[in-house]
Amino acid sequence: MDFAPVAGWYGGKTGALTRVHVEVMADTAAQVAQYESGVFSLIGFGRQPLAPAAATRYTSDAKLKDQLSLVPAGTTFWIGFNLKSGPFAAVEGGRAGRRAFNEAIDRQALAGAVCNQKTTCVAATGGVVSKGLQGYLGDGADYNVKFDAATAKTEYQAWDPDGSKVKGLTYTYDTNAFNQAVCENLAAQWKKNLAVTVGCVEVDRRTFFDQRNGACAYPMFRQSWAADYDHPQDWFDYLFVTGASSSGSCYSNPNLDKEVSSADAALVTSGTAGYRVAGFMLVNDSIFGGLLYGVQQYLVHPYVKGAGGNALYDNDWTEVRILRSALFVGVGARVVHECDGDAGDVVEADVGVLMPDGQRSSDLRPRLEAPGHDVHRADQHPALLAVEVDERLDVLRIQDVGVGQVARVDVVDDLVARRLHRLVARGDRGVQARIPRH
Repeated sequence: MDFAPVAGWYGGKTGALTRVHVEVMADTAAQVAQYESGVFSLIGFGRQPLAPAAATRYTSDAKLKDQLSLVPAGTTFWIGFNLKSGPFAAVEGGRAGRRAFNEAIDRQALAGAVCNQKTTCVAATGGVVSKGLQGYLGDGADYNVKFDAATAKTEYQAWDPDGSKVKGLTYTYDTNAFNQAVCENLAAQWKKNLAVTVGCVEVDRRTFFDQRNGACAYPMFRQSWAADYDHPQDWFDYLFVTGASSSGSCYSNPNLDKEVSSADAALVTSGTAGYRVAGFMLVNDSIFGGLLYGVQQYLVHPYVKGAGGNALYDNDWTEVRILRSALFVGVGARVVHECDGDAGDVVEADVGVLMPDGQRSSDLRPRLEAPGHDVHRADQHPALLAVEVDERLDVLRIQDVGVGQVARVDVVDDLVARRLHRLVARGDRGVQARIPRH
């Protein structure tokens, strides 16, 4: 699919892009291979995931990790407890049991087992509403998810001294490899920390939703929600008010209903304070067992600026721009005098030339002998470094400058070789020096 900006678009400026090509590929390995060969500028648009092996490779490789961006995906996974029947029934009657089963879970161990080095999910600690969205309670706000095996076992044994309440207890989920892995990890932790055996029960997706949402049929079950829009009303009205269509727990609390009803009736500009109160009600009553927040991956080449997204959406194409892709040929950046304090350093640098990607360094040798270039130094320190060119095209950025050498040159002027020898200020993006236009 190919897209182009429309002249006179009602939304205003269409940004810098003149064409966008979108390709849908089932083979995730081929996606990454073509990204690395330069065919694709980015992967992740449309909330597509990376292949697990590719995600971990980009996370663990220091030379590649800057190309991988991980952002909240607006999705939460949690344990649903049946508040209508079974061992966890009733807000008060089942509270101690729900809390004990919560505290017996090491969320970091769970994330380590199922989240592919945190590239697909992370431990949930801030309430049911996912991180990155309005209504998120804050990191660590859900005290039920604090792992404490000893306290959990003590609370469990006080609640169910002879084990009769949880005899034959099951955790039900719809058919999915991720759901199965989560259940197996939870069951192992409950066995180890509470000495309770929990069976993992897998059912087909249609049956699962019909029985969970329509009949509150499962004592403990897989629950999740992906935000449709950035407002807590999307979570509470469908999941936690009395008679909520996607509850699965048959939870009913008049106080929460009242709080949510008032918050729903308030203007959007009034904020989300009422929903925060409702969120803490869920925490205080141990209504759910928060597990994981989803993570979205974006693999983006350094020459693409503004691509990525947030907990709900990909960034608009109007915000994305492609920097001129080029090679810098030339070397010889060195600090010739280090100034005291933060004023800066006197840097002497030979500025080479910009050439299109694909040119070989041997093709460029004649150009390296342009007037003003120190050929001897170039021969001593040959360089062919990938760079990104800023729209201004008149700034040389030298990063990680050390006496006698420069580790990387990011941006260089234009097709002229010249010498810099001046005081340059230190900055967040490295030493910078403006080159006069010719």
